Amino acid sequence: MLTRENYSHVEKLSKKLTDGYREIVSKSGLQAYIISAGANGALMLYPNEIRNYRDWITVDTDLWRHYWFAMVNRGVMAQPYWWDEQWTISVQHTDADIEKHIAAFADVAPALAKAQQERSSAVVAH
Repeated sequence: MLTRENYSHVEKLSKKLTDGYREIVSKSGLQAYIISAGANGALMLYPNEIRNYRDWITVDTDLWRHYWFAMVNRGVMAQPYWWDEQWTISVQHTDADIEKHIAAFADVAPALAKAQQERSSAVVAH
């Protein structure tokens, strides 16, 4: 049975994960943003809010693939496998789970930012 405490627990963990991701994105230089609604959230590897289909089809899915496998290799399945999915916080998640998730992303984000910058430079050079 769901209780008010369960919703509060999930909300607290979701905010912690979302805030952690936003801080890491900001510090790493990764061109991305985080969206969340209730128990769900996602890392969007795009420099600004996606507003239409033309934006949607230009998301770097190869970079997302690197993110997903890097997270899994660190023991965190952030979300189902594909870039347009989202993570879901459940009542079974703990603070320790969220801290592990944030730590794994903090480890992965600088390499993603570097790869993203190198790809941008290569496109500009042509």
